[in-house]
Amino acid sequence: MLTPLRGAAARVVTNMEASLEVPVATSVRAIPAKLLIDNRIVINNHLKRSRGGKISFTHLIGYALIKALREMPEMNVGYTTNEKGKPVVVQPAHIGSGIAIDLQKDDGSRQLMVPAIKPAETMNFKEFWTAYEKVVTKARDGKLAVEDFRGTTMSLTNPGGIGTVHSIPRLMKGRGAIIGVGALDYPAEWQGASTETLNRNAVSKLLTLTSTYDHRIIRGAQSGEFLRVIHQYLLGADGFYDEIFASLRIPYEPVRWVQGHLHLARRRHQQGRARAGAHPLLPGPRPPDGRHQPVGVQAAPPLRPRHHDPRPDPVGPRASLRHRRLRRRALPQAAQDPGHPA
Repeated sequence: MLTPLRGAAARVVTNMEASLEVPVATSVRAIPAKLLIDNRIVINNHLKRSRGGKISFTHLIGYALIKALREMPEMNVGYTTNEKGKPVVVQPAHIGSGIAIDLQKDDGSRQLMVPAIKPAETMNFKEFWTAYEKVVTKARDGKLAVEDFRGTTMSLTNPGGIGTVHSIPRLMKGRGAIIGVGALDYPAEWQGASTETLNRNAVSKLLTLTSTYDHRIIRGAQSGEFLRVIHQYLLGADGFYDEIFASLRIPYEPVRWVQGHLHLARRRHQQGRARAGAHPLLPGPRPPDGRHQPVGVQAAPPLRPRHHDPRPDPVGPRASLRHRRLRRRALPQAAQDPGHPA
């Protein structure tokens, strides 16, 4: 049985065949995802209690990509030839962030669409999140227009959503690079370990990013540096999460990355609890003696010092039980008689 490819499927064939003309190379970088996970939890808990909505990992990674492109505009380029057939580099005026959307049709077939969010360099996180959700809704409703696909300068694809560790996506003609997001999971050698073992060994989930670039206009060092910049943003560099929290009006400070451990910066919250007489970090009131007693845990009675006889046991450590009992009975008598030789 032969099924002809028409419409969007036929355009995919044309684009894939054209992409074979692009000489590409790929950089790979693994990023610890603990901070990304924890800050997403804080954001979504706040949204659940307030305006609603939900932030995905792709939202945060996509915004880090845009900030990295602002810092490294040499990655926001394309390749073409001029009227004389000479190679030239195209420097777009804006950032068009292409978002790969995988849609499943009613007949079970799948369709890949890459509309663009533009101009992305002018958006804060809330504006980017709103534009992202609007594009995804239009794609699911089948309302994307030709204009929605124009102006893409760099694309983001997320095969990690189905467990792919990392991939080398195809790069379309005219674009400088495409970023792939791999699975967010523990390293394979730790996936069978218990939570206690993972915590004891400080093992974090990892996120793998790939940068597949046109090697005619982008060098490997630039691609590697670009992934390093994204890495630093996802670890909170230059107030990355502070900016996100501010745009969403979240009245907390984000989780911070500190070499060796993570801590939740809650200085205002701690100061308020301290003024109220509570421990700044742990739940429950602060006892008068300054020691903290967690809520619901009854304080143990103070330990009473046992009687200690500094004199050696005259019957030795291997004495029989009868001799030991006699020894214990003799101790009170020795305490009452000052002239007792014991």
